[in-house]
Amino acid sequence: MVKIVTVKLVLECNMSVSDVTKELWIHYNYLYVWISEYEDYGKVRYLDIDPQFIYISMK
Repeated sequence: MVKIVTVKLVLECNMSVSDVTKELWIHYNYLYVWISEYEDYGKVRYLDIDPQFIYISMK
């Protein structure tokens, strides 16, 4: 769920990969992989980042 929301920030909200990765403190390679998976399969693999970490980093 968190990965999909992150991907949609780039694809649907027109945020740059750079901005999203800086805000969420994730490496840009992860996000590019997630975007690729989402575009190819309509989903991304199992969540491997703690959602609480993303929530905290967005404050």
